[in-house]
Amino acid sequence: MKQSKKPSDSRLTKNNIQVSSDLNENLSGIENSLIQQLRDQISSLTYEEALEKLDIILQKLQLDEVPVEDLQRQYIEGQLYLERCEDLLDQVQQQVTEIEL
Repeated sequence: MKQSKKPSDSRLTKNNIQVSSDLNENLSGIENSLIQQLRDQISSLTYEEALEKLDIILQKLQLDEVPVEDLQRQYIEGQLYLERCEDLLDQVQQQVTEIEL
């Protein structure tokens, strides 16, 4: 039986990690085409899948298991997974609001 995982105690929100269009402005060394590829791959994930991937990245970062060379990529991937989760939650919230009306 698969349980839904929550991100660890880091509790990421839009307030402490910039997402979406701000992501491209903060890049140095990672090409936009790579980010678009990652976005395309992540866009097909369910909420639970994206949250699980985000949790794995957070665990690796907390345990210092990410080589310095990969920190930027892991950070960007984490932002994209978080963006996906927030987008899906926004969609559900909008659907619930429409139902209530």
